[in-house]
Amino acid sequence: APHLVPRLSGNLDAHVGLQWAPPKAQDLPADIKVAADRLVLSHLLLADDPAADAKSAAAAPVRAGRAARPRAPGQLASVGELALDQVLVDLRSRAVSVGKVAVQTPNVDVTRDADQRLMVERWLRQPSGAPAPKAEPTKGPHSDFPWKVQVAELTVDDGNVGWLDQATISPVRAELSQLHLSAKTVLN
Repeated sequence: APHLVPRLSGNLDAHVGLQWAPPKAQDLPADIKVAADRLVLSHLLLADDPAADAKSAAAAPVRAGRAARPRAPGQLASVGELALDQVLVDLRSRAVSVGKVAVQTPNVDVTRDADQRLMVERWLRQPSGAPAPKAEPTKGPHSDFPWKVQVAELTVDDGNVGWLDQATISPVRAELSQLHLSAKTVLN
């Protein structure tokens, strides 16, 4: 809620372990690792607040075709299940390793308005008052290098992604339905 305007709901099922060891030297961070054999987020739903439901239903793109998955008023995005297997997060070395990411029934309409703003820009809560000062990165041996992420396998089953672009002379509408995707060894 402090960061998103829409409501995010869903269920989390996980067995997570934490390993901690004190720093080996005064200027080094502690050795912290988080591991999960399996982490499952299910029935994920990103939805407008009740006051905005009528407005979003009126503004929602018309979905055509037999394969299009209907969406409830106010529903912005949903995922039936997001499962991560063999997850290891090493905070000291800034590394994330995931054996498998499996996404079932993702459903979202991506829109770009006439001002060329994507819908996610409206989803992020803006700070009240003056703009927040930019945080200066802290210097030190543990913060001078980027995070590394490795996913051994990625699958998406029965996805549905709509696209509406209102920044063009005439609006462009497209839909990917019954999307299936499989990838191996995804790195950043």
